[in-house]
Amino acid sequence: MSNVFFTLTKGPEGLASQPEAATIVKANTYLVFQLDAATALNYMITGYYSNDSKAQLGNGKISEDGSSISILDVNNQPETININVDLQNRTSTEKLTIDPIVVNDPP
Repeated sequence: MSNVFFTLTKGPEGLASQPEAATIVKANTYLVFQLDAATALNYMITGYYSNDSKAQLGNGKISEDGSSISILDVNNQPETININVDLQNRTSTEKLTIDPIVVNDPP
């Protein structure tokens, strides 16, 4: 299995994902969404939702400290998926969402 990493950062202009989009070319790839160190001090990941209509994505597993979520992408059908990662401020009720894109291009 392989991993594709997305780094999520909260800056003055809001949330950003690096990369903003990724093409997945291997089957059974883990998509790993990680908060950068500065963002993880103030926010935690609480879950995700997507427009996955072909059952490509598994349940997300959030790390104990809330700084990352790993999602298995079986990648056995072509599909463009918008993934919305949900964040919660650690000290307030503020909630944020960022929506990186995954393009499945099966082997």
